[in-house]
Amino acid sequence: MRRVSLLLVATAAFAANQMDGPSLGWMWDKDSKSLRRLGGLPGSLRNEDAPDLGSGVQNLWLAPGQDQAVLAREGGQLEKRNLLTGTAVTLESEAPDRVVFSADGTQVGLWWKAAGRFALWGQTPVDLDAKSILLRNDGEALVVDAEGTLRTLKGAWLGNFGAESAIAMDEARLFVAGHGALTIFDRGASGWELRSRREDAQVDTWRQIEIETDGLLVVTAAGELQRCTFDGMPSETLARSGVRALSRLRQTGFYLAEGETLQLLFARSASQKLYLLPATEVRQ
Repeated sequence: MRRVSLLLVATAAFAANQMDGPSLGWMWDKDSKSLRRLGGLPGSLRNEDAPDLGSGVQNLWLAPGQDQAVLAREGGQLEKRNLLTGTAVTLESEAPDRVVFSADGTQVGLWWKAAGRFALWGQTPVDLDAKSILLRNDGEALVVDAEGTLRTLKGAWLGNFGAESAIAMDEARLFVAGHGALTIFDRGASGWELRSRREDAQVDTWRQIEIETDGLLVVTAAGELQRCTFDGMPSETLARSGVRALSRLRQTGFYLAEGETLQLLFARSASQKLYLLPATEVRQ
């Protein structure tokens, strides 16, 4: 039986968490198993200490907006923590392979991908052999399963786009890149409704999509970073190689571009340039 409990932590210990100066957000340093703050602005960033998370933290996943995180501790305990107030809810459970958040951070999904199981926070896990999972703010989950079928967790079928298809979602739209087309669904009163489909063979190389206000950011299988229009036409190449994934930072429009080196991207700048983060700004 898993137990869920509420833990109140002294807020004084978290005073350093307040974003009281220029900061791009938090970074989880996997090597030192510590949460770090990127203080300052590009060109003068500082790798600063974050509040003490306590002992036994093995992994950490940051929610969108970075005000919340899920921590995995030794001994089979998960902790959903508000990084600004220190308030935490604990759950006795083995650590997942991944944590999936809704866009507003209110919904938390625990994904044991290797074991083929998934659960919303505090709920009983279900068997799920999935390649990709997205969560809406209302808790609805969309899944690309091992056969490439895109469906809701409740069983509504949206189509087969291939197991390696890339998907991205906001509250009103769903973008799917796979089987030689970029397909867009709108969220209607009765569920997801097909809006458009544009044939474009290059989308089969897309491995990640991020939705911005005026277009899509795309990471390809070859490590190229592109900016595209909403119908899939590339408009700019931001990096020709070396990018494995994009991670949103706390400040709107800023990303960490992960690869052999960490780079910083401001998606709304006119130049769209990547800024290389020196190692001293990333780790102690």
